[in-house]
This record gives sequence, C-alpha cells and structure tokens, in this order.
Amino acid sequence: MEIMEENISITPVDECAKAITTLMKNKENSIYNLYSKNSMSIKEYMNYFGNNKPVKIQEFYNTLKNERDRETQFVLMYIAGILQDANKSVVRIINDNTHKQLDKLNFKWKSLNKEYVELYNKIGGDIDEE
Repeated sequence: MEIMEENISITPVDECAKAITTLMKNKENSIYNLYSKNSMSIKEYMNYFGNNKPVKIQEFYNTLKNERDRETQFVLMYIAGILQDANKSVVRIINDNTHKQLDKLNFKWKSLNKEYVELYNKIGGDIDEE
C-alpha cells in the first residue's frame, strides 16, 4: 500500500467556527464532532504542488522514525497502525449526526480544491515562521 493513497481531511478553523455558531441556533442539545466531510488523497494533495512521487508506507515510516517532535510522533503512531492492519482505521470518529444537523441548517463545508490547498499551506507556512 502506498501512503499516497491515504485520505486526509482538512477542516479550517473559520469554517469550524461557522459550523459551531450554526449549531448553536439548533434547539437540540447534543454532542457534536466537527470536521469537514470533504477529503482528498495525499496523492491528490501533492499533485497541486507538482510532487507526486509514489512512496511506500514502510519507507516513509523508516524515514520519520528518528524524529522526536510531537507532530512526527503522532504521524508515526498512525502509520504504525496502518502497517499492522492496512484495512483497519486507526482512529474512527463518527459525525453522522453532526452532518445531519448541519445539513438541516443549510450549512455546507467548502470543497477542497487547488486554491483552497494553496491558501491552507500559505497560512500554515506563515504560522510556522512566527
């Protein structure tokens, strides 16, 4: 299995805030799991930047395993789960009820596309540089 086929989901904080305020208008009290249901493969994400070289997941894991920062350790934990059982989801979050409520309130998550990914990376790059 290539890591490039794994799906990623990106939920922008401004959209998440809009979803929260939209749900606050709802009269039902409930617990909500907020994240965009829109996703794309890592390959599709990387294609927006002209980088689509296939990488085997074990190779990627071996490259990262000497890193010690917190974010990399989380990625390693995720990849270790995939290596143990590629058909098993490492983390499963169910938010069907949340999406049903948002749909009833006419809230729609923005689609992931090239412009969105470029903006996401620009903002993320600006934050990392601070």
